[in-house]
Amino acid sequence: GRVCFSEAELDFAKACRARIDQGEAALAEALAPLGILEGDREARELIHTLAVYLLDTGSSLTDTAKKLFLHKNTIKYRLKCISDRLGYRVGTMPASAKLYEAVAINRILGS
Repeated sequence: GRVCFSEAELDFAKACRARIDQGEAALAEALAPLGILEGDREARELIHTLAVYLLDTGSSLTDTAKKLFLHKNTIKYRLKCISDRLGYRVGTMPASAKLYEAVAINRILGS
């Protein structure tokens, strides 16, 4: 829903596109952090929540809840489920750097 992006955000999107263009092996490696979230009926919801949280709202629980029309506690619960599956808290750097890239590439691919 945004119409204005920073130079850093545009550079990041360009780097994600370059990663996609590197081929299947590079793409599989980039998307690997999301692999642990897949495999059940909740996976799509969790990945979508994660994308909105990381990419659209600057990791704001309140803004994510508003954007998804959900209660703030639902977002907290989903992020806890994701963190439990990943083995680290979403947003913790540097662990979340690859997750951020994976979510962005997943969105670019339209998956």
